[in-house]
Amino acid sequence: MKTSRLVLVGLLALPFGCAGSAGTPSLAPELEALLRGFVPLTANDLAVTVANTTVVGLRGVAVTHWDATVPAKVPPFSDTEIRSHGIFNVDLDTTDLQTFMSLYPLGKDDETNPTIQVLAANLPLAMNPGNYHFVHLRVETALAINVADPTLLYEYGFVFDEDGSVSTGYNATEPTKFFNGSDRWYELTYSNAQGWNFMVYTASTTGTGESEVSTITEVSSGAKIIMSGDTLVLMVPANEFTSPMPEYRTTSFVHDGDFGIPSPHSWSGNAEPRVVEGMQRYP
Repeated sequence: MKTSRLVLVGLLALPFGCAGSAGTPSLAPELEALLRGFVPLTANDLAVTVANTTVVGLRGVAVTHWDATVPAKVPPFSDTEIRSHGIFNVDLDTTDLQTFMSLYPLGKDDETNPTIQVLAANLPLAMNPGNYHFVHLRVETALAINVADPTLLYEYGFVFDEDGSVSTGYNATEPTKFFNGSDRWYELTYSNAQGWNFMVYTASTTGTGESEVSTITEVSSGAKIIMSGDTLVLMVPANEFTSPMPEYRTTSFVHDGDFGIPSPHSWSGNAEPRVVEGMQRYP
């Protein structure tokens, strides 16, 4: 494998305790297994990664709902509180992709980790040799992401400013909408009726106030998502972006069908970085 660029941001999980607690950080087990089985990281690579990693994802902090009538709250569901996220970039040849598909076939349900699932985009494209971004998030829970809730609706998002221009993207009037400032969405959703689905969209907003119009279009993609325990990994061809180093945000949201807007405001969610902080840059 020819590694042209390897950058990992927020790859290491915070030790248990409050954000910024002392302790030795460690790779999320699911992510470490993916990296060691798929990306040739030496011990020195990992040591450098530890030294240069920025851990992001505030814990126990109230999140603002996009509807101003809904009170802000600390995410009550631990599988929606994002504790770390990051991005890295590698070149993959035909052998690498064959290795990936053998390790992570679509729909895989590993007996040693029954929560692992691999999903292709709803409008799938073939995976071809080339440059790929890997983006990951890890939630705040010692258990797995809830993969089969009977009533709740889940959504996890990896959203990007694909062209480096926030002004051309989705910018709703509500300033705290999780996807504001982005123009390409990789969205994983769950309902009991439909199970898990992975969709990719382009998005833009024109006008303001009563003349505001948002255009959201589902598009084809060669991306894959791996769900494993408390970790999600998005693998996406770099040629799906105009920018070679697209800025991104990771998001989570769960509700019981009404987006948590009516009282008693049943919802839980997170956006990292927070919308007011802008998108996450490559280092």
